[in-house]
Amino acid sequence: MGFHNEIVIWGLKKNFIELYKKGNLEQAVATGEKIISLHEKNDDNESLELVYDLNNLANVYDELKDYDSAIEVYTKTMKIAKKYFSGNDVFATVLNSLAVSYSHVGDYEIALQLHEEAHEIRKSTLQKNHRDFVESYYNLGNAYLDVENFEKSRYYHNKAIKLKKHLNIGGVEYADSLNCLGFVYENLTDFDKAIKYYEEALKIIKVTLGEEHIEYVADLFNLSKVCDLVQQHDKAILYYEACIGLMKSRLGDQHPYYADAINRLSTIYSLLGDSEKSLSLRVTALEIIKKSMGKDHIYYASSLKNIALTYRSMQEYEKAIPIYEEVIEIKNKILGVDNVESYMDSINLAEIYFEVSRFQESIMLLNEAIDFMKKNKIEEVETLTKCYTYKAKAYASMGDLLEAMNSFREVINVRQQEIKEDDDHYMTVIGELLELYKEILVCLKQNLYTEN
Repeated sequence: MGFHNEIVIWGLKKNFIELYKKGNLEQAVATGEKIISLHEKNDDNESLELVYDLNNLANVYDELKDYDSAIEVYTKTMKIAKKYFSGNDVFATVLNSLAVSYSHVGDYEIALQLHEEAHEIRKSTLQKNHRDFVESYYNLGNAYLDVENFEKSRYYHNKAIKLKKHLNIGGVEYADSLNCLGFVYENLTDFDKAIKYYEEALKIIKVTLGEEHIEYVADLFNLSKVCDLVQQHDKAILYYEACIGLMKSRLGDQHPYYADAINRLSTIYSLLGDSEKSLSLRVTALEIIKKSMGKDHIYYASSLKNIALTYRSMQEYEKAIPIYEEVIEIKNKILGVDNVESYMDSINLAEIYFEVSRFQESIMLLNEAIDFMKKNKIEEVETLTKCYTYKAKAYASMGDLLEAMNSFREVINVRQQEIKEDDDHYMTVIGELLELYKEILVCLKQNLYTEN
Protein backbone atom coordinates (compact mmCIF):
# COMPACT_ATOMS: atom_id res chain seq x y z
CA MET A 1 0.00 0.00 0.00
CA GLY A 2 1.40 3.39 -1.04
CA PHE A 3 2.17 6.15 1.43
CA HIS A 4 -0.56 8.35 -0.06
CA ASN A 5 -3.23 5.65 0.43
CA GLU A 6 -2.03 5.03 3.98
CA ILE A 7 -2.55 8.74 4.75
CA VAL A 8 -6.06 8.65 3.18
CA ILE A 9 -7.06 5.54 5.16
CA TRP A 10 -5.64 7.01 8.36
CA GLY A 11 -7.77 10.15 7.83
CA LEU A 12 -10.89 8.10 7.11
CA LYS A 13 -10.31 6.00 10.23
CA LYS A 14 -10.10 9.13 12.34
CA ASN A 15 -13.32 10.37 10.77
CA PHE A 16 -14.97 6.96 11.34
CA ILE A 17 -14.16 7.07 15.07
CA GLU A 18 -15.45 10.64 15.44
CA LEU A 19 -18.71 9.81 13.66
CA TYR A 20 -19.19 6.70 15.79
CA LYS A 21 -18.59 8.61 19.05
CA LYS A 22 -21.15 11.24 18.00
CA GLY A 23 -23.70 8.52 17.23
CA ASN A 24 -23.76 9.21 13.49
CA LEU A 25 -23.80 5.50 12.71
CA GLU A 26 -25.10 5.70 9.12
CA GLN A 27 -22.28 8.08 8.18
CA ALA A 28 -19.81 5.90 10.08
CA VAL A 29 -20.89 2.91 7.95
CA ALA A 30 -20.38 4.88 4.73
CA THR A 31 -16.90 5.88 5.91
CA GLY A 32 -16.12 2.32 7.00
CA GLU A 33 -17.12 1.00 3.57
CA LYS A 34 -14.75 3.54 1.93
CA ILE A 35 -11.92 2.26 4.12
CA ILE A 36 -12.57 -1.35 3.08
CA SER A 37 -12.87 -0.29 -0.56
CA LEU A 38 -9.44 1.35 -0.40
CA HIS A 39 -7.94 -1.83 1.07
CA GLU A 40 -9.41 -3.83 -1.82
CA LYS A 41 -8.19 -1.36 -4.50
CA ASN A 42 -4.69 -1.81 -3.15
CA ASP A 43 -4.97 -5.62 -3.22
CA ASP A 44 -4.81 -5.54 0.56
CA ASN A 45 -7.16 -8.46 1.22
CA GLU A 46 -5.47 -10.20 4.13
CA SER A 47 -3.66 -7.62 6.28
CA LEU A 48 -3.95 -7.38 10.02
CA GLU A 49 -5.11 -3.78 9.59
CA LEU A 50 -7.99 -4.96 7.38
CA VAL A 51 -9.11 -7.34 10.15
CA TYR A 52 -9.54 -4.45 12.60
CA ASP A 53 -11.27 -2.23 10.03
CA LEU A 54 -13.72 -4.99 9.05
CA ASN A 55 -14.45 -5.75 12.69
CA ASN A 56 -15.17 -2.07 13.45
CA LEU A 57 -17.52 -1.85 10.46
CA ALA A 58 -19.34 -5.04 11.50
CA ASN A 59 -19.79 -3.65 15.03
CA VAL A 60 -21.54 -0.56 13.64
CA TYR A 61 -23.81 -2.66 11.41
CA ASP A 62 -24.73 -4.67 14.52
CA GLU A 63 -25.58 -1.51 16.46
CA LEU A 64 -27.76 -0.38 13.54
CA LYS A 65 -29.54 -3.75 13.77
CA ASP A 66 -28.55 -4.49 10.17
CA TYR A 67 -27.68 -8.01 11.19
CA ASP A 68 -27.39 -9.50 7.69
CA SER A 69 -24.68 -6.97 6.81
CA ALA A 70 -23.04 -7.52 10.21
CA ILE A 71 -22.93 -11.28 9.60
CA GLU A 72 -21.45 -10.78 6.13
CA VAL A 73 -18.68 -8.47 7.40
CA TYR A 74 -17.98 -10.50 10.57
CA THR A 75 -17.63 -13.63 8.39
CA LYS A 76 -15.01 -11.87 6.23
CA THR A 77 -13.28 -10.75 9.43
CA MET A 78 -13.29 -14.28 10.81
CA LYS A 79 -11.74 -15.80 7.66
CA ILE A 80 -8.86 -13.32 7.61
CA ALA A 81 -8.44 -13.25 11.41
CA LYS A 82 -7.99 -17.03 11.41
CA LYS A 83 -4.67 -16.51 9.61
CA TYR A 84 -3.29 -14.25 12.36
CA PHE A 85 -5.21 -15.16 15.49
CA SER A 86 -6.39 -18.77 15.12
CA GLY A 87 -6.41 -20.35 18.55
CA ASN A 88 -6.16 -17.14 20.57
CA ASP A 89 -8.54 -14.79 22.37
CA VAL A 90 -8.78 -12.22 19.56
CA PHE A 91 -10.17 -14.87 17.22
CA ALA A 92 -12.55 -16.03 19.98
CA THR A 93 -13.88 -12.46 20.30
CA VAL A 94 -14.61 -12.33 16.55
CA LEU A 95 -16.42 -15.68 16.78
CA ASN A 96 -18.54 -14.38 19.68
CA SER A 97 -19.46 -11.22 17.76
CA LEU A 98 -20.52 -13.27 14.74
CA ALA A 99 -22.51 -15.59 17.01
CA VAL A 100 -24.44 -12.69 18.58
CA SER A 101 -25.44 -11.43 15.11
CA TYR A 102 -26.67 -14.91 14.18
CA SER A 103 -28.75 -15.04 17.37
CA HIS A 104 -30.32 -11.68 16.46
CA VAL A 105 -31.67 -13.20 13.21
CA GLY A 106 -32.87 -16.37 14.96
CA ASP A 107 -30.12 -18.77 13.79
CA TYR A 108 -29.62 -20.06 17.32
CA GLU A 109 -27.92 -23.36 16.49
CA ILE A 110 -25.20 -21.61 14.45
CA ALA A 111 -24.79 -19.04 17.22
CA LEU A 112 -24.38 -21.81 19.80
CA GLN A 113 -21.71 -23.60 17.72
CA LEU A 114 -19.71 -20.38 17.34
CA HIS A 115 -19.94 -19.57 21.07
CA GLU A 116 -18.80 -23.09 21.92
CA GLU A 117 -15.85 -22.80 19.52
CA ALA A 118 -14.86 -19.48 21.09
CA HIS A 119 -15.14 -21.00 24.58
CA GLU A 120 -12.90 -23.94 23.67
CA ILE A 121 -10.24 -21.54 22.38
CA ARG A 122 -10.34 -19.59 25.63
CA LYS A 123 -10.16 -22.78 27.71
CA SER A 124 -6.92 -23.73 25.97
CA THR A 125 -5.30 -20.28 26.05
CA LEU A 126 -6.47 -18.41 29.17
CA GLN A 127 -6.29 -18.98 32.91
CA LYS A 128 -9.60 -20.27 34.29
CA ASN A 129 -10.36 -17.03 36.19
CA HIS A 130 -9.58 -14.73 33.27
CA ARG A 131 -12.11 -11.93 32.81
CA ASP A 132 -12.87 -13.02 29.22
CA PHE A 133 -14.42 -16.22 30.60
CA VAL A 134 -17.19 -14.02 32.01
CA GLU A 135 -18.22 -13.21 28.42
CA SER A 136 -17.90 -16.87 27.39
CA TYR A 137 -20.07 -18.18 30.23
CA TYR A 138 -22.61 -15.40 29.73
CA ASN A 139 -22.81 -15.97 25.96
CA LEU A 140 -23.16 -19.73 26.35
CA GLY A 141 -25.84 -19.25 29.00
CA ASN A 142 -27.86 -17.11 26.60
CA ALA A 143 -27.16 -19.39 23.62
CA TYR A 144 -28.49 -22.43 25.49
CA LEU A 145 -31.45 -20.36 26.63
CA ASP A 146 -32.23 -19.53 22.98
CA VAL A 147 -32.32 -23.25 22.10
CA GLU A 148 -34.39 -23.92 25.26
CA ASN A 149 -31.78 -26.08 26.97
CA PHE A 150 -32.51 -24.53 30.35
CA GLU A 151 -30.35 -26.83 32.46
CA LYS A 152 -27.20 -25.97 30.50
CA SER A 153 -28.21 -22.33 30.46
CA ARG A 154 -28.49 -22.41 34.25
CA TYR A 155 -25.05 -24.05 34.52
CA TYR A 156 -23.29 -21.37 32.46
CA HIS A 157 -25.13 -18.39 33.97
CA ASN A 158 -24.22 -19.69 37.43
CA LYS A 159 -20.58 -19.93 36.30
CA ALA A 160 -20.73 -16.35 35.01
CA ILE A 161 -22.18 -15.08 38.31
CA LYS A 162 -19.55 -16.90 40.41
CA LEU A 163 -16.72 -15.53 38.28
CA LYS A 164 -18.15 -12.00 38.41
CA LYS A 165 -18.21 -12.27 42.21
CA HIS A 166 -14.61 -13.51 42.22
CA LEU A 167 -13.48 -10.64 39.97
CA ASN A 168 -15.58 -8.04 41.85
CA ILE A 169 -17.65 -7.26 38.75
CA GLY A 170 -20.79 -5.61 40.06
CA GLY A 171 -23.34 -3.03 39.02
CA VAL A 172 -25.40 -3.39 35.86
CA GLU A 173 -23.22 -6.17 34.46
CA TYR A 174 -23.76 -8.33 37.54
CA ALA A 175 -27.50 -7.49 37.64
CA ASP A 176 -27.80 -8.58 34.01
CA SER A 177 -26.53 -12.06 34.87
CA LEU A 178 -28.94 -12.27 37.82
CA ASN A 179 -31.81 -11.35 35.50
CA CYS A 180 -30.74 -14.02 33.01
CA LEU A 181 -30.61 -16.65 35.73
CA GLY A 182 -34.01 -15.51 36.99
CA PHE A 183 -35.41 -15.96 33.49
CA VAL A 184 -33.90 -19.46 33.31
CA TYR A 185 -35.55 -20.44 36.61
CA GLU A 186 -38.82 -18.93 35.34
CA ASN A 187 -38.63 -21.27 32.33
CA LEU A 188 -37.80 -24.17 34.64
CA THR A 189 -40.97 -23.21 36.60
CA ASP A 190 -38.92 -22.70 39.77
CA PHE A 191 -40.70 -19.41 40.39
CA ASP A 192 -39.45 -18.83 43.94
CA LYS A 193 -35.85 -18.78 42.71
CA ALA A 194 -36.84 -16.69 39.69
CA ILE A 195 -38.38 -14.06 42.00
CA LYS A 196 -35.32 -14.17 44.27
CA TYR A 197 -32.90 -13.40 41.41
CA TYR A 198 -35.20 -10.82 39.81
CA GLU A 199 -35.54 -8.97 43.13
CA GLU A 200 -31.79 -9.05 43.74
CA ALA A 201 -31.13 -7.66 40.26
CA LEU A 202 -33.77 -4.97 40.73
CA LYS A 203 -32.11 -3.72 43.92
CA ILE A 204 -28.78 -3.36 42.12
CA ILE A 205 -30.35 -1.54 39.15
CA LYS A 206 -32.17 0.81 41.54
CA VAL A 207 -28.88 1.76 43.24
CA THR A 208 -26.77 2.02 40.08
CA LEU A 209 -29.21 3.50 37.55
CA GLY A 210 -32.10 4.82 39.64
CA GLU A 211 -35.84 4.13 39.57
CA GLU A 212 -36.46 6.41 36.59
CA HIS A 213 -34.15 4.43 34.30
CA ILE A 214 -35.89 2.37 31.61
CA GLU A 215 -33.86 -0.72 32.61
CA TYR A 216 -35.33 -0.52 36.12
CA VAL A 217 -38.85 -0.21 34.67
CA ALA A 218 -38.33 -3.25 32.40
CA ASP A 219 -36.96 -5.38 35.27
CA LEU A 220 -39.79 -4.31 37.57
CA PHE A 221 -42.31 -5.35 34.90
CA ASN A 222 -40.70 -8.80 34.55
CA LEU A 223 -40.79 -9.28 38.31
CA SER A 224 -44.44 -8.19 38.41
CA LYS A 225 -45.38 -10.81 35.80
CA VAL A 226 -43.75 -13.69 37.73
CA CYS A 227 -45.40 -12.66 41.03
CA ASP A 228 -48.67 -12.50 39.09
CA LEU A 229 -48.05 -15.96 37.61
CA VAL A 230 -47.58 -17.61 41.03
CA GLN A 231 -50.56 -15.67 42.44
CA GLN A 232 -48.54 -13.61 44.90
CA HIS A 233 -51.24 -11.01 44.40
CA ASP A 234 -50.17 -8.48 47.03
CA LYS A 235 -46.64 -8.33 45.63
CA ALA A 236 -47.85 -8.29 42.04
CA ILE A 237 -50.24 -5.39 42.70
CA LEU A 238 -47.50 -3.43 44.47
CA TYR A 239 -45.03 -3.98 41.62
CA TYR A 240 -47.55 -3.38 38.81
CA GLU A 241 -48.72 -0.12 40.38
CA ALA A 242 -45.12 1.08 40.74
CA CYS A 243 -44.46 -0.04 37.17
CA ILE A 244 -47.50 1.80 35.81
CA GLY A 245 -46.43 5.04 37.49
CA LEU A 246 -42.89 4.77 36.10
CA MET A 247 -44.06 3.76 32.61
CA LYS A 248 -46.34 6.79 32.48
CA SER A 249 -43.44 9.14 33.22
CA ARG A 250 -40.85 7.34 31.06
CA LEU A 251 -42.94 6.09 28.10
CA GLY A 252 -45.97 8.36 28.19
CA ASP A 253 -49.60 7.52 28.90
CA GLN A 254 -50.32 6.36 25.33
CA HIS A 255 -47.69 3.61 25.10
CA PRO A 256 -48.84 -0.02 24.51
CA TYR A 257 -46.59 -1.30 27.34
CA TYR A 258 -48.32 1.11 29.71
CA ALA A 259 -51.69 -0.31 28.60
CA ASP A 260 -50.38 -3.88 28.98
CA ALA A 261 -49.35 -3.25 32.59
CA ILE A 262 -52.79 -1.77 33.33
CA ASN A 263 -54.51 -4.77 31.75
CA ARG A 264 -52.40 -7.19 33.79
CA LEU A 265 -53.24 -5.34 37.00
CA SER A 266 -56.93 -5.43 36.06
CA THR A 267 -56.76 -9.22 35.74
CA ILE A 268 -55.50 -9.54 39.33
CA TYR A 269 -58.36 -7.41 40.64
CA SER A 270 -60.74 -9.58 38.63
CA LEU A 271 -59.31 -12.74 40.23
CA LEU A 272 -59.69 -11.11 43.65
CA GLY A 273 -63.36 -10.41 42.90
CA ASP A 274 -63.06 -6.64 42.62
CA SER A 275 -64.91 -6.39 39.28
CA GLU A 276 -65.53 -2.65 39.51
CA LYS A 277 -61.82 -1.88 39.91
CA SER A 278 -60.96 -4.36 37.16
CA LEU A 279 -63.49 -2.82 34.77
CA SER A 280 -62.23 0.72 35.40
CA LEU A 281 -58.64 -0.31 34.61
CA ARG A 282 -59.67 -2.26 31.51
CA VAL A 283 -61.62 0.66 30.09
CA THR A 284 -58.57 2.89 30.64
CA ALA A 285 -56.29 0.38 28.89
CA LEU A 286 -58.72 0.05 25.97
CA GLU A 287 -58.75 3.80 25.35
CA ILE A 288 -54.94 3.87 25.28
CA ILE A 289 -54.78 0.99 22.78
CA LYS A 290 -57.50 2.57 20.65
CA LYS A 291 -55.46 5.78 20.37
CA SER A 292 -52.05 4.15 19.91
CA MET A 293 -52.95 1.15 17.71
CA GLY A 294 -56.41 1.75 16.33
CA LYS A 295 -59.53 -0.44 16.49
CA ASP A 296 -58.41 -2.83 13.75
CA HIS A 297 -55.63 -4.34 15.85
CA ILE A 298 -55.58 -7.76 17.52
CA TYR A 299 -54.48 -6.20 20.82
CA TYR A 300 -57.51 -3.90 20.73
CA ALA A 301 -59.74 -6.97 20.24
CA SER A 302 -58.04 -8.74 23.17
CA SER A 303 -58.51 -5.72 25.43
CA LEU A 304 -62.13 -5.40 24.36
CA LYS A 305 -62.62 -9.07 25.22
CA ASN A 306 -61.29 -8.40 28.74
CA ILE A 307 -64.10 -5.89 29.24
CA ALA A 308 -66.67 -8.42 27.99
CA LEU A 309 -65.27 -10.99 30.46
CA THR A 310 -65.64 -8.49 33.30
CA TYR A 311 -69.25 -7.72 32.42
CA ARG A 312 -69.91 -11.45 32.24
CA SER A 313 -68.42 -12.02 35.70
CA MET A 314 -70.69 -9.22 36.96
CA GLN A 315 -73.63 -11.03 35.25
CA GLU A 316 -74.30 -7.96 33.14
CA TYR A 317 -74.87 -10.14 30.10
CA GLU A 318 -76.63 -7.58 27.93
CA LYS A 319 -73.55 -5.35 28.13
CA ALA A 320 -71.19 -8.26 27.44
CA ILE A 321 -73.01 -9.50 24.30
CA PRO A 322 -72.42 -6.55 21.91
CA ILE A 323 -68.79 -6.35 23.03
CA TYR A 324 -68.21 -10.05 22.30
CA GLU A 325 -69.87 -9.59 18.92
CA GLU A 326 -67.51 -6.71 18.14
CA VAL A 327 -64.50 -8.78 19.24
CA ILE A 328 -65.43 -11.57 16.83
CA GLU A 329 -66.02 -9.10 14.01
CA ILE A 330 -62.58 -7.50 14.49
CA LYS A 331 -60.79 -10.86 14.69
CA ASN A 332 -62.54 -12.11 11.56
CA LYS A 333 -61.38 -8.97 9.78
CA ILE A 334 -57.77 -9.35 10.92
CA LEU A 335 -57.34 -13.15 10.97
CA GLY A 336 -59.87 -14.24 8.35
CA VAL A 337 -63.31 -15.80 8.86
CA ASP A 338 -62.09 -19.31 9.67
CA ASN A 339 -59.78 -18.66 12.63
CA VAL A 340 -59.52 -20.50 15.94
CA GLU A 341 -59.69 -17.41 18.16
CA SER A 342 -63.02 -16.23 16.75
CA TYR A 343 -64.59 -19.67 17.19
CA MET A 344 -63.37 -19.87 20.81
CA ASP A 345 -64.90 -16.44 21.41
CA SER A 346 -68.10 -17.63 19.71
CA ILE A 347 -68.35 -20.44 22.25
CA ASN A 348 -68.11 -17.88 25.07
CA LEU A 349 -70.77 -15.78 23.38
CA ALA A 350 -72.97 -18.89 23.01
CA GLU A 351 -72.75 -19.43 26.78
CA ILE A 352 -73.93 -15.87 27.39
CA TYR A 353 -76.76 -16.28 24.87
CA PHE A 354 -77.80 -19.30 26.93
CA GLU A 355 -77.80 -17.22 30.13
CA VAL A 356 -80.22 -14.70 28.59
CA SER A 357 -82.44 -17.46 27.11
CA ARG A 358 -81.41 -16.82 23.48
CA PHE A 359 -81.23 -20.58 22.96
CA GLN A 360 -81.48 -20.76 19.17
CA GLU A 361 -78.61 -18.30 18.72
CA SER A 362 -76.57 -20.21 21.29
CA ILE A 363 -77.10 -23.53 19.47
CA MET A 364 -76.23 -21.97 16.10
CA LEU A 365 -72.86 -20.67 17.37
CA LEU A 366 -72.09 -23.96 19.12
CA ASN A 367 -72.82 -25.97 15.95
CA GLU A 368 -70.54 -23.67 13.93
CA ALA A 369 -67.76 -24.12 16.46
CA ILE A 370 -68.16 -27.92 16.51
CA ASP A 371 -68.11 -28.07 12.69
CA PHE A 372 -64.96 -25.93 12.63
CA MET A 373 -63.22 -28.19 15.16
CA LYS A 374 -64.16 -31.34 13.22
CA LYS A 375 -63.05 -29.81 9.92
CA ASN A 376 -59.68 -28.81 11.37
CA LYS A 377 -59.30 -32.01 13.45
CA ILE A 378 -59.16 -30.09 16.74
CA GLU A 379 -59.84 -32.68 19.45
CA GLU A 380 -59.84 -30.62 22.62
CA VAL A 381 -61.90 -32.60 25.12
CA GLU A 382 -62.64 -29.63 27.39
CA THR A 383 -63.84 -27.38 24.55
CA LEU A 384 -65.95 -30.06 22.85
CA THR A 385 -67.45 -31.03 26.21
CA LYS A 386 -68.41 -27.40 26.81
CA CYS A 387 -70.05 -27.14 23.36
CA TYR A 388 -72.16 -30.28 23.70
CA THR A 389 -73.00 -29.47 27.34
CA TYR A 390 -74.49 -26.08 26.46
CA LYS A 391 -76.24 -27.57 23.44
CA ALA A 392 -77.87 -30.18 25.68
CA LYS A 393 -79.00 -27.56 28.20
CA ALA A 394 -80.22 -25.19 25.48
CA TYR A 395 -82.32 -27.90 23.81
CA ALA A 396 -83.68 -28.97 27.20
CA SER A 397 -84.57 -25.37 28.00
CA MET A 398 -86.53 -25.28 24.71
CA GLY A 399 -88.32 -28.53 25.65
CA ASP A 400 -86.60 -30.60 22.92
CA LEU A 401 -85.83 -33.75 24.90
CA LEU A 402 -84.64 -35.78 21.87
CA GLU A 403 -81.97 -33.24 20.82
CA ALA A 404 -80.99 -32.67 24.45
CA MET A 405 -80.31 -36.39 24.89
CA ASN A 406 -78.42 -36.55 21.56
CA SER A 407 -76.12 -33.79 22.77
CA PHE A 408 -75.76 -35.50 26.16
CA ARG A 409 -74.64 -38.68 24.36
CA GLU A 410 -72.05 -36.62 22.49
CA VAL A 411 -70.73 -35.39 25.84
CA ILE A 412 -70.38 -39.01 26.96
CA ASN A 413 -68.54 -39.92 23.74
CA VAL A 414 -66.10 -37.06 24.14
CA ARG A 415 -65.44 -37.77 27.83
CA GLN A 416 -64.72 -41.43 27.07
CA GLN A 417 -61.54 -40.31 25.34
CA GLU A 418 -60.02 -39.18 28.64
CA ILE A 419 -60.93 -42.08 30.96
CA LYS A 420 -60.29 -45.77 31.50
CA GLU A 421 -62.26 -47.98 33.88
CA ASP A 422 -59.24 -48.54 36.10
CA ASP A 423 -58.37 -44.84 36.10
CA ASP A 424 -58.94 -42.80 39.28
CA HIS A 425 -60.38 -40.13 36.99
CA TYR A 426 -63.17 -42.47 35.92
CA MET A 427 -65.43 -41.88 38.92
CA THR A 428 -64.89 -38.10 38.71
CA VAL A 429 -66.10 -38.08 35.10
CA ILE A 430 -69.09 -40.29 35.94
CA GLY A 431 -70.02 -37.87 38.73
CA GLU A 432 -69.76 -34.88 36.37
CA LEU A 433 -71.94 -36.65 33.78
CA LEU A 434 -74.59 -37.37 36.40
CA GLU A 435 -74.56 -33.71 37.46
CA LEU A 436 -75.01 -32.67 33.84
CA TYR A 437 -77.93 -35.09 33.46
CA LYS A 438 -79.56 -33.50 36.52
CA GLU A 439 -79.01 -30.01 35.01
CA ILE A 440 -80.72 -31.14 31.78
CA LEU A 441 -83.71 -32.39 33.78
CA VAL A 442 -83.88 -29.07 35.65
CA CYS A 443 -83.89 -27.19 32.31
CA LEU A 444 -86.70 -29.43 31.02
CA LYS A 445 -88.76 -28.83 34.16
CA GLN A 446 -88.24 -25.07 33.92
CA ASN A 447 -89.44 -25.19 30.29
CA LEU A 448 -92.57 -27.12 31.28
CA TYR A 449 -93.23 -24.71 34.14
CA THR A 450 -92.87 -21.72 31.79
CA GLU A 451 -95.22 -23.22 29.20
CA ASN A 452 -97.84 -24.01 31.81
